[in-house]
Formats: sequence, C-alpha cells, structure tokens
Amino acid sequence: MSENIKVERKGNIAIVKIDHPPANAWNLATVEGFEKAIADAESDKEVRVIIVTGAGEKCFSAGLDLSDVDNVDKIGPKGNNLWRKIDRFEKPVIAAINGVALGGGMELALCCHFRIMVDAPSVDRSDGTEPGHHPRMGRTQRLMNVVGKAKAWI
Repeated sequence: MSENIKVERKGNIAIVKIDHPPANAWNLATVEGFEKAIADAESDKEVRVIIVTGAGEKCFSAGLDLSDVDNVDKIGPKGNNLWRKIDRFEKPVIAAINGVALGGGMELALCCHFRIMVDAPSVDRSDGTEPGHHPRMGRTQRLMNVVGKAKAWI
C-alpha cells in the first residue's frame, strides 16, 4: 500500500485517509494505494462501512498531483475505474470532507454514497493559478446525479 494512504479500523468501520501533503493530491502511487485499501475493505467481511477522509484540516483532496503529471494517462483511467467501483460499492462509503475538495477530490466525494462536510475555506482561483485539464473521473456526470440538473453548473 502507498505511504500516502493510511487505513485505520474501528470495529466494523474502515477509515481510509488520504495523507499526501500538502493538499492530499493524487499521484500514481496514491491512486494505487487507495485502490488496494478499497479492495482490502471490500474483501474483509468484518468491514461494514468505509469512511474516506483527508489528512489535516484544510484539504480533503485537491485532485491531481501536478508533480506526477507524466503519469496522468495512467492516473486518469485508474481513478475513473476506482471512482466507478466506489459508486457501485455494496458497502456504504462515506466521504468525511474535512476541507476543500477540488478536481479528483471532488469527484471522489461525489461518488461516495454519503457526504459529510465541515465548513471549508473558500478558494479563489481568479489569480489564474488553476491549470486547465479535462475532468477524467466522472465529475460532470456525478455532479448532476448528486445535486440534480438544475443545480449542476457544468
């Protein structure tokens, strides 16, 4: 498992924590570690609920780790398959959103069955620092399914 994914058990609950400072972003190793954590929770008959959260207090997950952009062609499809798996998971998956959720982090939150949020700091991207990229892991479809067509601003 990746050093960026921590798993803790509390009774029948598996808590999967994204721990990739500073923003819990997704590089290939983190996606693969998360994939293993989810597979382990799925096959463990004692686990009845999975809680996904981010380490720290400011960021649930910020999406793609731009330092691993060379692997984006692997990260996107792996993430898409993994998010789809979570969306269809037989055990309840709860996103404990403890800060901002951007890009793939928002997509992960949307594919979880339940989302519980804290007040997150606002994020201003008007300074032009947000790189443009195609949403690869189902954000546009899942947002509409979660909030409805009228509220989805896609």
